[in-house]
Amino acid sequence: MVNLNLNVGACIYCGDNESRLTREHILPRGLGGNSAPQGHNDALVLQNATCYRCADITSKIETDCLRQMNQARARLGLKRKDRAEATMKVSVELPDGTCEQREIDSDEILGPVILPCFYEAGALTNKPPADVAPCDYHIIVVASARGPILQQAARVGVDLRCDSKVFAQMLAKIALGLAIAKFGLNGFQPLIRDFILKNQNEYGRWVGGFAGTERAAVASPVFHRLHLQMKQFGAETFIIVEIQLFAEYGGPTNYVIVGRPK
Repeated sequence: MVNLNLNVGACIYCGDNESRLTREHILPRGLGGNSAPQGHNDALVLQNATCYRCADITSKIETDCLRQMNQARARLGLKRKDRAEATMKVSVELPDGTCEQREIDSDEILGPVILPCFYEAGALTNKPPADVAPCDYHIIVVASARGPILQQAARVGVDLRCDSKVFAQMLAKIALGLAIAKFGLNGFQPLIRDFILKNQNEYGRWVGGFAGTERAAVASPVFHRLHLQMKQFGAETFIIVEIQLFAEYGGPTNYVIVGRPK
């Protein structure tokens, strides 16, 4: 069992300890953050951890990412009942070769999600970050379409999109929360606060992955896999969090360089 300190007492993003604070889910609720991950008795929720100003910024990051995962989240039951669409749009290829858009029940929709797999983070290579940090895109299907639509269509598809910059910010948000739960607010030197809050273009510096290597995505017995570690690169030691979202379905592993130990 991992020992974590989940009561913070200041904003993990800006350090404000005077304004009213709210709680912070380390994993977004829309990705199952209300449930306890493997190795923990409770959900990973930091108490008194975010000021309302920063919460507005980070909430938009999560919302933008989760919206891009709507089909998979609907099929996995991760969408709140009061916010879940009753129907969702699919592209249908009919037996006669024509195509059309249809609205079908969300419980019957195809459940794919597109996930970036980044190349090595710039902070580890000492190379200046590129204007566009390179990444591959992996499409994971968590559930096939089902129901009457399969009897009517030769093929069923959905539109997918992914903003790799916003996705990287969400990964950094998850990683920062986990590091603070482990080391405390003042137990390390964070490096990614500015990237999360306002400098989206730094994503190639602090977020990396294993794209272009022989390290293949491997399915895991856990839904999402989080692994915090310290690694030395040359003369520098970094706190790094590996994150494999949708690990159960073979999602790619990315990592975030969260900070330096004190």
